[in-house]
Amino acid sequence: MRPGLDPAPPALGISLEASPSPTPECDTCPGHPGRRRHQRLHPLPHGQRQDLAHSQAIISDLIETVLREVEPPLAVAKLEGDAVFFSGRKTTTDPLPREQRRALGQRLVRFLDAFRQRVHELEQATLCRCSACRHIGGLKLKLIAHSGEALFHRIDGHEELAGPDVIIVHRLLKNSVAASEYILLTEPAAGDVELPHPLQLRSAEEHVADIGVLRMGVR
Repeated sequence: MRPGLDPAPPALGISLEASPSPTPECDTCPGHPGRRRHQRLHPLPHGQRQDLAHSQAIISDLIETVLREVEPPLAVAKLEGDAVFFSGRKTTTDPLPREQRRALGQRLVRFLDAFRQRVHELEQATLCRCSACRHIGGLKLKLIAHSGEALFHRIDGHEELAGPDVIIVHRLLKNSVAASEYILLTEPAAGDVELPHPLQLRSAEEHVADIGVLRMGVR
């Protein structure tokens, strides 16, 4: 065991991603070393600045809407742009009791319902005709859940999660599901989450780089 790391307890990880409206692209990307020397930052036109500002405000509003729906045993693990990562610790490697499985399933559906309701409210309230505001109705939510083991450690006072199962959740953000909004449960997560009736999962498989083929259910 490395210093500062808790043993890898069983955990349920959930990733939430709000698909943003199209925003202006910038050809000055400081993330590409070797190009910085010849780059110059050019101010965006007023219209693009407005699109970018409104797009960020909308996504932030929607993420905050979902965060208000978080309840134990789930807790926010990390915010990454338009994605939110939740985790919940388990006391055993066995599947959760049915009551808890149902509660988690209802919570996932509640995330979707709250997101959709807020999208509708924002769409009805705005009078702005910028690109970001005109595309509010096209914003969708993707929920990905996986159950496995994670190392919990602290860096500068912030708790971080690490391990192969944490990597799986991140990798699944880019998947082959042909839908703009869905709930995806990996096979292990399906043992810990039970969606409310009559919601049904359809079986699917996803090849994850360096991991292999994962079985999952999608709704």
